[in-house]
Amino acid sequence: MITINNIKTLEKNKNIIKKIKGSNYQQTYENIYSIHLSNNTAITFIDENMISTFVVKDSDIIECALNIEPILSNNLTLQSINKFLKKIYKFTNKILYFPLVYEDSDFYQLTKNNIYNYERLYTSITDFSIINDSNSLPNIHNDNQVFFSSRNVRKFEKAMFIKYYTKDDVKEVITSIELNSWKHLEKQDMITKKEQLIYYNELIKSGLARIAVAYTKDTQQLVSYRIDAIYNNKVHVLKNSYDNFYKNYSPGSYMLICDLFKEYKNYNYVDLYGGPGLSKRLIENYKIRRYDMIYGDIEKTKKLEKNRKNWDSKNYDNYIEGNSIKKVFDKKENVLVATSCFGLGPVGKLNAIIEYSKDKFNWYASGEEFDINIFSKNIFKDSCFSLDKQEIREFVKKYNIKYAIVVLKNKMARTLKELGIKVVYVDSLPFMWSEKDAKEGKVPYNVDVYCAQKTLELSEQSNKIFSKVNNLVWVNPIINFEINNILEKKELNDYILINVGGLHSPNTDGIDYIDIIIKPILSLLNTERIIITTSSASNKVLRQYLCDYKNVKIETLTQLDFLSYIKSCKTFMTSPGLTTILESSCVKDKVIFLPPQNISQFYNIEYGKTIFNKFKEITWNSSDLTLNGLADKLRESEKDVIIEINKRIQKFKNSLEYKKYISNILKSDYINSKTNKKILYDGAKQVVNELEKVIKEVGRDEII
Repeated sequence: MITINNIKTLEKNKNIIKKIKGSNYQQTYENIYSIHLSNNTAITFIDENMISTFVVKDSDIIECALNIEPILSNNLTLQSINKFLKKIYKFTNKILYFPLVYEDSDFYQLTKNNIYNYERLYTSITDFSIINDSNSLPNIHNDNQVFFSSRNVRKFEKAMFIKYYTKDDVKEVITSIELNSWKHLEKQDMITKKEQLIYYNELIKSGLARIAVAYTKDTQQLVSYRIDAIYNNKVHVLKNSYDNFYKNYSPGSYMLICDLFKEYKNYNYVDLYGGPGLSKRLIENYKIRRYDMIYGDIEKTKKLEKNRKNWDSKNYDNYIEGNSIKKVFDKKENVLVATSCFGLGPVGKLNAIIEYSKDKFNWYASGEEFDINIFSKNIFKDSCFSLDKQEIREFVKKYNIKYAIVVLKNKMARTLKELGIKVVYVDSLPFMWSEKDAKEGKVPYNVDVYCAQKTLELSEQSNKIFSKVNNLVWVNPIINFEINNILEKKELNDYILINVGGLHSPNTDGIDYIDIIIKPILSLLNTERIIITTSSASNKVLRQYLCDYKNVKIETLTQLDFLSYIKSCKTFMTSPGLTTILESSCVKDKVIFLPPQNISQFYNIEYGKTIFNKFKEITWNSSDLTLNGLADKLRESEKDVIIEINKRIQKFKNSLEYKKYISNILKSDYINSKTNKKILYDGAKQVVNELEKVIKEVGRDEII
């Protein structure tokens, strides 16, 4: 018997292995070579034209790496198998473990009554050639389209394209996608399991396998992959994964259903590999049973058998309940979120972060009560809307919360740090800190990660403040990652949309703003159909003060619905909140800026002028209500500046001259933007990545 435990010896015996024609991709020299390259414990045995490859499992067990048909031979008989296994067993003095052997294999059929075995989960097989006569994918299992619909297909195909590679080194492609996958979070990825990365990359390099890679059409970002082996007119789907950032495009399902069908629709044997899955059941034709088989001391493998059966039971129950495979690995951390209730901007940032990562964590809310209505649904497990330290302490203890994301709520960030919580702080307005804020200790210098959003340049004053911030990370604008998938509400395209934001801010309920700005605009547009969007709290105020305007409808919308309204309206006016400016510029090319309600909005307008194609600007039309005019107040706290702004706008109440000014602006032409900056909108992803780093580091420390 020849024993091979290194690449050099394997290459010397290449011709012997290649002489025997295998039934599947595993029974090839290329596959055996890939096993040896990826695992230095691999041993290949050759004896009388019988070949098999094992890897050392532990001190008692070696595991066969060829599971479909474990032995490569031209003449497989029960007698030859027994003789071969006896020699291996004697040579190694280890139990021979054959996992997931296919029921229709010669090995199983010949030995099932002689070698101890137990059933495992089946593998799904598809015969694409008989699925339908029209070669039309929608005819596949029309009884189960809730999980993956034609809408999912259109959504993916609009945004993505797919390329195939073979005989290429694709390690970087795989790792880039795996790094941002749910598998990476659960340590089930090929970055964590490096031997798998080497193995599959070598399969592709050898030409035995090929990889399908999905990219975004606009920026050619890596989205997902699927690895297939094609041999002897059989297709085996070996591996697939996707970047979780693009999960709403259903890349995993699309690659496993639609693209698979397009590529292999004439094949009558497509092995979907692994256990049952929600996507697989849409296209499977039949199932092949699989068995673990043991040669040697059975008692020593009882624990292994128990673990395998428990895993299968958990996996199958999860499948029956209608969950995807990632649910099996779910070890979600509980994460607390808190945000400022200053307008809708902070909660909008929080929504963008949660929308990107809502399946990664169990979410809990605390601090001030914020507007739940802008979320597509209430995903919070529980809430403790209180700023009382003892109540927060009891809440985080009850749910074993160790991590938090806090958006623009510095006091809450400090409280949570005092309670031992790891805090990721999100600052969407880093240019707004004043010297007074710093002196009063309001800047959360010592959070675990300080995510500052990149928009406007920092002043000298702000730069001094940020030089003291620990763990500072600059992130791109934090807006909803679904921004490019906003649908137009075509039935509403004859309306003017006016967004006033949250209206509420320190020391004002927005009534003066309604009287001075909104009512004059409505009187000038009295023949138009108008929709005004605002927060839940301000909705009641607006309904009360604008009840006489019959052409006006007041709405409080989810963030995605709001963007859809913007996209389809004929004219868009907005109070210049930063989040609204960032997001709306992605779906609308022109805007009318309403006058600022607070100091940050004076800055926001200047930024907004650089990212919209065209704009109009209704200002306060007064030198004392500009950034220069307020310069003497900018060293004060934001609350103090807002109080001063509210004082200064009083002069416009019932001003016919100001109403005439508004009318002239509305009638004027749009101004062309000078710069038109392109927005990188992955800030939410960056924030989540920072949180995951913190979680990973805590986990590592706990192990140490």
